[in-house]
Amino acid sequence: MNQLVSVIVTCFNLAQYLGETLDSVLAQTYQNWECVIVNDGSTDETEEICQSYLDMDSRFKYIYQNNQGVSSARNNGIKSSSGVYILPLDADDIIAPNYIEEAIEILNQNDQIKIVYCDFQNFGESLSKNYPKFSVKKILIENMIFCTAFFRRSDFDKTNGYNEKMNQGIEDWDFWLMILAQGGEVHKIPKIYFYYRIRNNSRQRSIDEKTYALLKNQLYLNHQDFYFQVFGNPIDIYNKYYKITDSKYYQLAKSINRILNNIKKLILK
Repeated sequence: MNQLVSVIVTCFNLAQYLGETLDSVLAQTYQNWECVIVNDGSTDETEEICQSYLDMDSRFKYIYQNNQGVSSARNNGIKSSSGVYILPLDADDIIAPNYIEEAIEILNQNDQIKIVYCDFQNFGESLSKNYPKFSVKKILIENMIFCTAFFRRSDFDKTNGYNEKMNQGIEDWDFWLMILAQGGEVHKIPKIYFYYRIRNNSRQRSIDEKTYALLKNQLYLNHQDFYFQVFGNPIDIYNKYYKITDSKYYQLAKSINRILNNIKKLILK
C-alpha cells in the first residue's frame, strides 16, 4: 500500500539548519510524502528558505503562526496534513533516505504496532546520548523514543495531541504515553536512520533539575490511570518494599556490602 506520509517539520529560528533537514526529506526512497513546514514565529531567514523549497517541490506545504511553542506547531501541522502516517521532525535534525520506506512497510503489515522508531546517532556539539531498550514499564519512568518516530493519524485523533502546556520540554514523552495508553506495540528498526543534532543552546539542554522534576510530576498527573494500570496500587508497592528492606537478609547484605567497601578502601590506599 502506497500510503501518504506527512512529515511535520517545526522550526523556530533554525534557518541555518533547515535546508539540511528538508534535503533529507527530499532524499527519501519512499516518494508518496508531503512535508508540512510550520514556522513558529521565527525572526531569522526561515520563511525565505521555506519559499525556496515550496518553489522546488509541490509536496512541501507551509504554515506560519505566531510563536506558540513546539507542541502547538506540531498539532497545527498534523491537523493541516493529509497523511495516513505522521512523522514529526525538528528543523535541525536529519533522517536517512530509507527511514520512511522501512517504517511504512512495518506499519502496513501490523495494525497492532502503534509507534515505529529506529537507532540513532548524535552529531553537532556533543555525541553523548543513549536511550535504554524499550519496554512499557521503562517508558513510564524514562523516555526512550525520540520525537521523530512514526504513528498513525487515526491514533493522533484519539488523543488531545501534544500538550501545549508543556512547552519547556518532554511533550514528546507525554504524547507517547497518550498513544500507548490505548494499547498496542512499539517497533524499533535496528538501523541508524535518525541523526539527532546536539546544540548547547537547545531547549532540552536549558532545562534545570527543578524544572525537569516539575515536568515529570506533571507527566505523572497527566497519566495516573496508565501508571496505576502498569504498576498497581502505590501502597502495595511501598508495603512490598518495606518488607524487603526490613528483612534480616537485606540488613545482612547491607552489612556485608559495607565491609567489602571498607576493605576496598584499605586496598586502594
